[in-house]
Amino acid sequence: MLINNMAANMQNYYAATKTDMKIEQKETEAESRKESKSAASPKMIGTINISDKQAEKLEKALANTDLSALIKEAQEFNDELEVNWNAVVDPDGTIYARTYVESLARQYENAKNTIEQYYASAHRDNLAQGSEAAAMNYLALKYTKFGRDVGSPFYRSDMSEAERQMALRQERALLLGGRVTLGDPYALQSNGGMLNMEQTEKIAKQAAQDVIDQLIREYKRTHGIDEIDVRV
Repeated sequence: MLINNMAANMQNYYAATKTDMKIEQKETEAESRKESKSAASPKMIGTINISDKQAEKLEKALANTDLSALIKEAQEFNDELEVNWNAVVDPDGTIYARTYVESLARQYENAKNTIEQYYASAHRDNLAQGSEAAAMNYLALKYTKFGRDVGSPFYRSDMSEAERQMALRQERALLLGGRVTLGDPYALQSNGGMLNMEQTEKIAKQAAQDVIDQLIREYKRTHGIDEIDVRV
């Protein structure tokens, strides 16, 4: 490994310069004794002075080292030490999966409720027709070409053809006990528009990770692990 090679080079450097450092230390101490006690030697004020000879040897120790590769290898080694906290608090992934599905279901349920609320008034009006057959005829008079052709006073000429078709589909589903379609841009317009699968999944993933993150915080607090301590 590059790290091992680097360590070997540095060991050779330190072994080769050990004697030089001792000699220079003695010379420095001798010079210091000659100077005034009130004036500290510049070499003794919190610095490490490296001689040209030592600098040359250090350069040789680094000369054959691919620093960019060394940094990459060190980073990979560092990544291996990272704790997979998700696995610690949710070993089999069931908590994440359950929260993800619950978030999706909640988003779909909210959309369904918004649509049903949007058509609630029209649905009550349809039920007021007295029977299912009468209500179905009423829908035809409101939203189909039949209602337009016979000059029905209930015909919704204020709507576009697409909006009339959607209203017919949704009100008929409510009347017959079926499911409303979630792809209704008219009913969902005031609620941010139709559900977007990509955005819906993004929200669900974030909701799931938020739960896991909370469990991680609780685990760390319970086990006395600092937030910055993320290594095994």
